[in-house]
Amino acid sequence: MAKGGEAQPLIIRALSRPFLVGLALVSPLAAQAADPAPPVGTKGRLLFVHDGDTFDATYPDGRRIKTRLSNADTPETGNPGTVNAAKCPEELEAGKRATSYVAQLIRSHEVVAISLGRYDKFNRVLATVLVTPAVDGHTDLGALLVYQGLGRFYRGERRMTWCPEH
Repeated sequence: MAKGGEAQPLIIRALSRPFLVGLALVSPLAAQAADPAPPVGTKGRLLFVHDGDTFDATYPDGRRIKTRLSNADTPETGNPGTVNAAKCPEELEAGKRATSYVAQLIRSHEVVAISLGRYDKFNRVLATVLVTPAVDGHTDLGALLVYQGLGRFYRGERRMTWCPEH
C-alpha cells in the first residue's frame, strides 16, 4: 500500500522489482570501482595469473585486486564469445604459453606488482611488475615477456593482432 492507504500503481511495482534485483547484482562491481586504486608505489603480491598480463594481487590494505601489467601486452586466452577471447588458434596457443610462463615465475621467484595509483578501462589496477632475482638480466616482467617473445611493449594504445594475416 502506498502512503495514505492507496495501492501502488502496477507499473511502479513492476519496475521496482527488476531495478532492485539489477542494483543488487551491480553493487559489488561498483564498490570496487569506487574504491581508490592502491597509491602509487604500493607493492602487491601476485597470487593468481589470469593471463600473461593480468593477475590477482593482494595489497597491504588486504584487498585482492585484479591487476594489469602496464607496459606489455600478451595474447588473449579467453574462449570465443568472451570479452578476452583469442581471435585465432595461434593467439590462444601463444596466450597459454605466456600465462604458463608467468604462473611458473610466481612459483619460483618473488614477483611484486607496484601500483601506478590508477585503474584501466576494465577496472584493473595498472602496475609495474618486478621479478627477483632477475631472469636473463631482466627484473621488469614486461621487458622479460618481450625478451622471451611472449609479449609486446604496450602503452594503452589499440592492441595489434596476434593472428597471422591471410
